[in-house]
Amino acid sequence: MIDREQLKLGSEINEHFIKGLMSGYERYLEVRVEAAEELYISKGYAYTQGNHLEDKIAKEISDKVSYEPAKAGSWSYLQFNVANNDEKYLVIVRRMERIENTRKEIALKDTEGKEKNWLFGLARNNDYLNLSQLIKENNNEQIKLFASNIEDEKAILGQTYLEIDFDQEFDRFYILSYEIDDSTYMIDDASLLMMDSRTLGLLEVESLRDIVVKYQPTINDHLLEDAKKVFEEEEVSAEAKEYKVYPAEEETSGDLLDYLSEDASQDETEEDI
Repeated sequence: MIDREQLKLGSEINEHFIKGLMSGYERYLEVRVEAAEELYISKGYAYTQGNHLEDKIAKEISDKVSYEPAKAGSWSYLQFNVANNDEKYLVIVRRMERIENTRKEIALKDTEGKEKNWLFGLARNNDYLNLSQLIKENNNEQIKLFASNIEDEKAILGQTYLEIDFDQEFDRFYILSYEIDDSTYMIDDASLLMMDSRTLGLLEVESLRDIVVKYQPTINDHLLEDAKKVFEEEEVSAEAKEYKVYPAEEETSGDLLDYLSEDASQDETEEDI
């Protein structure tokens, strides 16, 4: 059975992704500050966060990482292909909060609903690796499950495999997840994860926090402070006025107009993203 060490992408690939991630976040903060100075209302720019992160990762030069546009429902994004000898790995970039929410939604679906979900479909690329067994045998600190208590966790781990026809497109599927501190608005953590479709569990292949910390100083303190003021003013404004609240970028990243439609279809849009 493959072990966690064999699933790592290597320091060069990790550096590539985190350098681009932090550069993209810096550009996103610049755009938010610039927009706040020019427009009365600029919160719509929150939808562009994922675009900036992916764009800078794509612009990092590498002979091992390529990219191509993809779509999940109405969410347009870049997916990254990592070449490793004769194998091809897929990597997507998502905020951890959204991955957790999507897994919860998948757990509520029937077999047909799971099959249609974009994240579940991508995770099927990992089926042959038997990640569920690896998750069970590794320490809890290496496992990320959305279960709120031990009984729920046992139920998730005990789910039976869904017999769904599937055409293997990639040799492995990874999620580069990141987290943003609620008080500082700085990206403060990132991990390389793999999802198991059988249990919906996430295996943390490797923590990339050390690389995140390495690149944090590249984001100017003054820029971060200016962006923080913008975000906090938006929160105060939203509390003081009666605005209709739509999902923030980290919840929907992609085509803004799809989410501004009052009666947008929910079957394959934001609820599955």
